[in-house]
Amino acid sequence: MRGYGNSDAPQAIDQYTILHLVGDMVGILDALGAATAVIVGHDWGASVAWQAALTRPDRFGAVASLSVPFRPRAKALPTSLMPAARTRNSISSISRSRVLRRRN
Repeated sequence: MRGYGNSDAPQAIDQYTILHLVGDMVGILDALGAATAVIVGHDWGASVAWQAALTRPDRFGAVASLSVPFRPRAKALPTSLMPAARTRNSISSISRSRVLRRRN
């Protein structure tokens, strides 16, 4: 994958979008002459593997992700929880509580 090991490492940050990284994975299949593959992602590479399978199911039929924490399905949609979490656990309220603890 670009930027790792002995691979090319473009200087421009816009050359590292998820579409570029998925394209790199497709390029590997093309170079190997493989029509399809199971893609395996480790740590940060897991998101590339997931996106590769989502955007190119014609090339990646299955995904394995390693060293990624399991998060069971929540009882509510994550997007419905975000506004509540932001107000309840905002950085300013956390910072205020730390300051108060230091004073006491």
